[in-house]
Amino acid sequence: IDLFCLLLISIVLDTFHFFLVSKKIEMVIEPVPSKVQKAQQLEVIIKVKNNSFWPTPCLHIFPIDGYRLNLKEKQNYCLFLGSGSVKELALVYEAQLSGKQTVGFEDVFLKDYLGLYRRTITLPDNPKIKVLPEVREGLEVDEFLGAGTEIGYSRGSQNRAKLGGEGEVAEDLTAYKAGDSPKLLHWKILAQKNQLLVRQRETGKQDGESVLLILSPIGSHIEEEKLRYELQDRSLTASLSLSYQLVAKGHQVAFMYYQKGNWIKASLKYAREIQYLREKLASYEQLESSKDRTYRGALRAFLKGIEKEQGLKIVVAQDIDQAVLYYLDAWRKKPEDIKLLCVGKTINKTSTVDIEAWQVTKDYELK
Repeated sequence: IDLFCLLLISIVLDTFHFFLVSKKIEMVIEPVPSKVQKAQQLEVIIKVKNNSFWPTPCLHIFPIDGYRLNLKEKQNYCLFLGSGSVKELALVYEAQLSGKQTVGFEDVFLKDYLGLYRRTITLPDNPKIKVLPEVREGLEVDEFLGAGTEIGYSRGSQNRAKLGGEGEVAEDLTAYKAGDSPKLLHWKILAQKNQLLVRQRETGKQDGESVLLILSPIGSHIEEEKLRYELQDRSLTASLSLSYQLVAKGHQVAFMYYQKGNWIKASLKYAREIQYLREKLASYEQLESSKDRTYRGALRAFLKGIEKEQGLKIVVAQDIDQAVLYYLDAWRKKPEDIKLLCVGKTINKTSTVDIEAWQVTKDYELK
């Protein structure tokens, strides 16, 4: 009888304590940047506060991990907060692959001491972070366009594109002079280094070859999710790096990609436009490779307006498979104007592929 009474009193007190405390837990995520560069670290600070007059039972916290932003220390948390106390947690992520990912907590719940009750804690909106695709300078295109022919090569082009730190496309800057427009001032450098620098106007003549670069919307048939993310990242890096090199050599580049049911076309002439495209492609998601009908519909919509495009056409794809062959069927009249660029491990050339096919290696070299 004494043991039963003791157990009953414990259950009553435990229940009373749990329901008093469970609605008094508050969580706040401090503001974080909306976009980061690859290989950059991101720290997410979360404040957990106990607003009750009682200490909390065990608070279980499960952070979000992912392929694009990886947790530096993969662990779950079990916290006990005293009356009115505040606890800060720091989640450190490292950007690995380009794309958009949510950071913060996947699940947070409170359990009483006896394990009889559980309540999920209402979480603030987890921030979504964009990891910007890279632009690599090492992807040389002379041999890709035609070794020794210099087709469309503009030696006299004044369009001087440069790369800044961590793959960021930068612009030519010069010291501020009296009469320069305030609109050309680089305010970020002024705030950080107290230097007055202005962006140079890019008036270089684009007298190179017209190139249409198409990012294939069909993904790989590989089932492993992480590898699909990696292939998408390589597709974006290869596409943007190739575009950067073409623009730097004076070519007129049109970049096309499929997103949210529409084909989007970007005309690239200057470095700043490639920087803007990087930010747009940070939220790019390819179609599922299994949705063949959806892909064919996207391709039909694309081909309606593609006939007017002149010059060299480059299709950047994960794998040269049956999906990419749709492009070849559509352009069977002029196969010499089409080149395929593969970022996967192998190129599966079939008898029907009578076209120039290149591969981007792991080190981002063309072969």
